[in-house]
Amino acid sequence: MLGSRFKKNRWIVCLLNYFAYNRINHKKEIAMKGLDDLSKTIKELEKFLSEIDGELGTVNFDPFDAASIEQAIIEMERMIDNKSMNYSRNAMIQKIAIESKTNYRQAIIDKAAESRVQKEDE
Repeated sequence: MLGSRFKKNRWIVCLLNYFAYNRINHKKEIAMKGLDDLSKTIKELEKFLSEIDGELGTVNFDPFDAASIEQAIIEMERMIDNKSMNYSRNAMIQKIAIESKTNYRQAIIDKAAESRVQKEDE
């Protein structure tokens, strides 16, 4: 009986050692995978930023026509979406795309307001 219990305990110790060893190595694999993922994310971010650096495109609108302004905003958002669609799993790029749309939207609205004020001053 004692021998049987000893064998079971020894077997349990072997299993615990096995799982402990694999858990430690698994953490190393996760850490390496995490670094690989971060490296990929940064490379994609660099590529995306170089793609949107400079002029994305041109939108035209009538500053006195709300529908025309809205259409210009939609077109600008489409341009940004086209640039960011290849990076849909990259959270950094998606955040930059959203912020860019917000900033360009406001720039279009401000430009339209400025154009209306200039027209009124004439």
